Formats: sequence, C-alpha cells, structure tokens
Amino acid sequence: MVSYITGLKNLKLRNGNWQVKLVIPADCREAIGKYAFTQSLGRCSTQEAEAIAHRLLGEWKDLILQVRGQPTLNLQKFLDRPASERLRTLKAITDELNAINPSYTESDLIDHAAKVAVESQIIDQVDTQTREQIADALGIACRPANHLEEYVSIKLVDLKDRSRDEHRRVLETQWIQAFPIMDEDHYTMSNVVAWWERLHASGKSKATLRKYLSHTKGFVKWLCYRGYCNKENYVESLEPITKRQQAKKQEDRKPFSDVDCKKLLDYADDQLKPLILFGMYTGCRIEELCNLTTDDLIRCPENGRLYIDVPVSKTKKGEHRKIPLHRELEGLIPESGYLIDVGKGINRYGERSAGIGKKFGRLKTGLGYGRSHVFHSLRKSFIDKLKQANAPEEIAADIVGHEVGTMTYGLYASETPVEQLYMWVDRVEYKASIT
Repeated sequence: MVSYITGLKNLKLRNGNWQVKLVIPADCREAIGKYAFTQSLGRCSTQEAEAIAHRLLGEWKDLILQVRGQPTLNLQKFLDRPASERLRTLKAITDELNAINPSYTESDLIDHAAKVAVESQIIDQVDTQTREQIADALGIACRPANHLEEYVSIKLVDLKDRSRDEHRRVLETQWIQAFPIMDEDHYTMSNVVAWWERLHASGKSKATLRKYLSHTKGFVKWLCYRGYCNKENYVESLEPITKRQQAKKQEDRKPFSDVDCKKLLDYADDQLKPLILFGMYTGCRIEELCNLTTDDLIRCPENGRLYIDVPVSKTKKGEHRKIPLHRELEGLIPESGYLIDVGKGINRYGERSAGIGKKFGRLKTGLGYGRSHVFHSLRKSFIDKLKQANAPEEIAADIVGHEVGTMTYGLYASETPVEQLYMWVDRVEYKASIT
C-alpha cells in the first residue's frame, strides 16, 4: 500500500516505511548506470522524512547536472561537506545495484560505488582511506565511532548531561573498543556472544551489565535503522539480565542504626553535621537537601511552624512534597541562602552534592562502614522511624515522596494536608544521644 502524505511527490510512505525516489533523465542514465535514485528512509516522522528527502533530492540533482557538464548552484557546498556525509548518497546507488543483481559481493558494491564517486566528483581518487569511507557509508564496514556523536545528538538529546555522558562513555569503552569496525569479519554473532561472555566474567555487577547491554542495544539498533550497518543486530539476540536477576546480586543498602548515627555525628565536622542531621530528620536524598534554600521554608498557618517545600527531586512524586521541619532542625536554619553549605564542591553537571557527598563517603568509610551503608541509608533510617511510630503507609509515602501502590490512594487520593504530617515527623527520634 502506498500513501502520499506530504506535498513532496518524490516522497512516499510504503507499509509504514518512507521512500524517496528520483527518476534520472534519459540522457544521463547510461553515465550514472541506473534508471532512478531510490532511498529507503525507514520509519521516522513526516518532518524528518521531508528533511532527509530534500537533502537527497538536492544531491541527486547536482549529480545529474554534473553528468551533463553544467555548473550547479550547490555543488561546492556539497563538496565542502564531510566525506562520510557526502558518501551517503552512494547508498541509494548501491541499493539499486544490489536489487538488480543480488549476487554482487560487498567488494563489488564498494568498487561500483567508488567508480560512481570519482565520476561524480564526490571523491578525487580511490585509495585505502576512501574505500574505508565508502564501506562505512554503505554500511558494509560500519565504523561506529564515526556515528556516535550523531546518535548522541539525536537519540539522547532529552537526557540530562550526566546520563548522556554516561551513555557515551559506556559505548566508547565497552562497544566501540571491542568493535571499531562492524564488518563481516569482525562483527559476527560468535564474536558478539564472546564479548558478552567476557563482560560477564569481568566481575561487573548485574546492574552494570544490564546498563551496558541496554545502552549498546539502543546504539546498534539505531546504526542498523539508519543504514550505517547493513548487518543483523546480533546484540538484540543476547540474553538479557532481568531486574529479578539484578536484584539477587545487588548488595542491599542498610539503614544506619541510632548508634551508627551518633557515631557519624561524633566524627563529623561542622560542614557535615548539618547534612547528616537533615538526612536523619527529613529522609531527603542528598541532592534534594543540597538544593534547599531558606526560600523553600514555608510557615504553616495552622500551627505557625515551618515546613519544607522540596523544589528539586529525583521523581515527579517527590517534587514539591511538604516535609514538616523537625524541632531538632530548627536551630540549624541560616538567615538566608542554602540550608547546607557545600563549599566549592559543585561538579560540571551543576550538582551541589558532588563534593560534600564524597566527603561523607570518606567519613563513613573511615569509620568502617562498607558499600551497604551510604548517605541514602539515612533515608532508610528515617522511614524506619516512621514505621516504628505506626505512621500509615500513605502518610509516610507523602513525606518521603514515594508512590502509593494501591488504586484508591495511589491514583485518586490527594496529598495529606501538611498540618496533619507534623505529629508523625515529631515522633521521629533517635534513642542514642546526638548532642
């Protein structure tokens, strides 16, 4: 089934896949070696399909004018583009050639594309470097490093800077180093399985392996979808790691006991002590705490006490939740500015908790606590205190920013009024003396 959705007559939608086609004038067909230029664009938005089609049509028309020996308005602009981008037009030529004679080898396709590229002035001469560029452009010998930044700019654009950099780093160090060239000699199912087995044997956690596989699957799928790799997506066939398998191997984070909290406070300096206390009596995550300012403290009209309106949170449920200010924290509020002094330890992602978080890590490690005890353990301690105070689950969820799992309270119920939360937060107390 063919459907014309746009005003561009050369662009068609066939069974959900866009295709652009330009019939070559009769006087140029012998020189170009085909009847028409065609290119499958795969599944993409109408806007993206039109943009790609306009670019391809312009390049094809320039090639026709070159064959006729006529000057072209866009020729120099076309020749000034990076070789990898200019060579994409060759893919349409070789796709057509392969359709006519499926017996052509990949080497035949490269040879034909090189011939057309020289005749069309896309390249000056054929050498080892240009053959590699042609093979990459045709998807025959994809060099994933050449396409990484395009992938990041298109597919990862909505991610936060930290997450985007992490994706890039994983792909560079885990996939591209292992498969710098994805051709029929190196990129095989057996080699991909061997790569996955080496990662399993490396001692990485299940969570890390699951992340590696997820990032790599997305990248290779995109390479195949864009035509940069004309091989099968072997990564898709690898056995995934389920969340249940991941959970079995993860070391559970443990709460700090009352004695542990006292120990932390006894050895903390004046910068860390307020952070620890706020963690103990609010259950906030460390980045949430480090972003709190005096402007986020609001006085409750019903009782005249302060509560925190959390402006930044990891989850949507956690944003703008209201946490009554525990009486133990009232003497720690500065006149203005941030509630937690983090010094100069702000990282390049603008995360205020970076430096002070590492400082807390050094403190707890120096006191003998392992990987199961982290700053987030104070959040667990706070939730345990609410549980010990017999706080209803929906009340505790509103205070710490968790979703409620039931249909009635989780989907339909409103947040608990802040004045009703004070009685529960006031019941949070640590038996060991913290003074």
